Amino acid sequence: MSFWQKNKRWIEIALWVLIPGTLYLTGYHVEVIGGAQRLLLMTGLVSPDMYGEEAAEPKHRADQSLTLTNTEGQQITLTEFEGKVVFLNFWATWCPPCVAEIPGIDKLQQDMASDKIAFMLVNTDNDEQKMKAFLKRKDYEDLPVYRPFPSVNQIPASYRTGAIPTTIVIDKDGYIRLRQEGMADFDTDEFRQFLTELAEQD
Repeated sequence: MSFWQKNKRWIEIALWVLIPGTLYLTGYHVEVIGGAQRLLLMTGLVSPDMYGEEAAEPKHRADQSLTLTNTEGQQITLTEFEGKVVFLNFWATWCPPCVAEIPGIDKLQQDMASDKIAFMLVNTDNDEQKMKAFLKRKDYEDLPVYRPFPSVNQIPASYRTGAIPTTIVIDKDGYIRLRQEGMADFDTDEFRQFLTELAEQD
């Protein structure tokens, strides 16, 4: 009997421990889980109902005091986007569902960002360098990524949901038209039509 045959059980146990352990220690477990969740989104099996009462009858104004900095450190507030539809996504690199959403959001913003629609991905990591390394590694450096200013603790209460990712769509008049807590596939014909209709409203 060979060494492998004698020790097959222990080798299998070692692999079951070693592979997940290595992924966890290197941080790649988030991307592996996020990749699996992305596949799930693409199947359509996970398809949250995003279009509730706020989409049809907006009642809540967005808090324009939200202050952010871009990746170059320039400070902005939501008031600078008045008159535009704003796609606001709160995410973090340690969050697998966030990682699952980003490819679809990246494609959506490449196709739809304009003088009428603004995309803002608000990163809530404590470590800015980790965020930048993730964006570079995944080739997302063209994404419009921002960070809360002066810190995550300063995000207005109306944007804090306790869930991440959270996506909020604000219309041109400053009303919240969609609030999605948890991951969703935004790169769909239905969602594109939703944004287009908001952008074309007088």
